[in-house]
Amino acid sequence: MITTILLSSVLAAQVQGPLPKNAAIVYSGLPAVQGSAASLKLISHSVTGTLTKESVTFNTLLLFRNQSNKPYTVTLKLPVNAQNPILGRGYDIDFAATWDKAPIKVSPYKEEQALTDDAVKLRNGAVWTKIIRYKSLAVPVKASATHALRISFTVPIGKSGLDGLQRIVAYDLAGASTYAAPIEQIPFSLKYNTDIVFQKIAAEPNYGWQVGPNGAYFQVKNFTPSEDALARFMYYPGGFDKIGANQ
Repeated sequence: MITTILLSSVLAAQVQGPLPKNAAIVYSGLPAVQGSAASLKLISHSVTGTLTKESVTFNTLLLFRNQSNKPYTVTLKLPVNAQNPILGRGYDIDFAATWDKAPIKVSPYKEEQALTDDAVKLRNGAVWTKIIRYKSLAVPVKASATHALRISFTVPIGKSGLDGLQRIVAYDLAGASTYAAPIEQIPFSLKYNTDIVFQKIAAEPNYGWQVGPNGAYFQVKNFTPSEDALARFMYYPGGFDKIGANQ
């Protein structure tokens, strides 16, 4: 089911968030707990993104601990967020996941909401659009046990700027707010070379990013997300793009 909301200027600013308004991007992030699982502690969430000219592949590892002596099943939500997908970035994400190295099935889409703002026009005359979806997976948690969840997925590199020449990689850490305790550590790295990333534009939020010619990295500890929990890396690509190319 799709819900379309025409946003007021105040609400639009809140929903559009930290991404450039003309950015065309699809992104995921840290899985959130659906429902209640107070005894489930997310110990760490390591993220490695490998960039090519057209896409970024994320490989993630999450370590969980059941702090109770009771087994149960927990459902985790994998965000599938897309801004301005009409500009060619799409809005689907195919996840591959394992729980303690055993493959697990990721559900189809569970929910869909479309937000639009007629006051924000894009280069091709379309209006600003954001699509919020998620997929989910159910995992068995053993009594007083530690578990490893591995997730990998590939998304197109986001584009923005007047001529679509800026590039954006985004990863949402807001799901950390659904756990009862702060996450002990989140090491996050992006791998690339100078043929892919010519010049950094921005690395946000201020997580103590270290940026070099072959990668970007940050690590946060005892993490509880703030209002801005979208890790994003913006850059100009190496090589040449056709001016005015479709975003």
